[in-house]
Amino acid sequence: MNRVISTITKLVTLISGIVVVLDYFVKLPLINGLASELVSWIPIIASFGLVAGSVDLFANNVNNIRRRQGRWINNLVCVAFVLVTVVVGLTQGTSSEIYSYIYYKIFIVCSATLCAVPGFFLASSCYRAFRVNNTDSLILLVSTVLVILGTSSFGGMIWSKFPVISNWIMNYPCLGGQRGMLIAGGVGFISVSVRSILGYSRITGVSN
Repeated sequence: MNRVISTITKLVTLISGIVVVLDYFVKLPLINGLASELVSWIPIIASFGLVAGSVDLFANNVNNIRRRQGRWINNLVCVAFVLVTVVVGLTQGTSSEIYSYIYYKIFIVCSATLCAVPGFFLASSCYRAFRVNNTDSLILLVSTVLVILGTSSFGGMIWSKFPVISNWIMNYPCLGGQRGMLIAGGVGFISVSVRSILGYSRITGVSN
């Protein structure tokens, strides 16, 4: 049974992917209409995926709480906030004072904190990267210092050429490297997409 479901899933993925891709290259009413219909289903499928993921997350957290496994206190806090948020949203609406307090005073603050934490890791990584051990690290250090001096206000006060050098580094070497990375990423994305459409991709789980 599982093999039949897997085959049907791969077939549906293959047909849907081919139709959507052909929509960009051919002008056939049948293909274009079918592709538009498939694209319009994306929000519905994403909604089901969100619900399934939420239920799975909730079930895993509840299972860890029952077993007192790992950091089950964190799981308990997560489940409590999910239940409170859902109940308040369904009973009083998302414009209520309690829901706004949960969203703006708790969720936004926690999100900002999580966004700020990587700054310390970035500073630590920069310190390790800027240690001059070879020619590459020396080029990185010099380029970084020149860009900082060129983009800061005091850099132009020290020497008027710092902004010019900074703009050249950002517009030529840096931009060229970014475009190369984007092209490589695009080729990789196309490769992964083709493998997914053809049903060759495999999702392997990690065994405990």
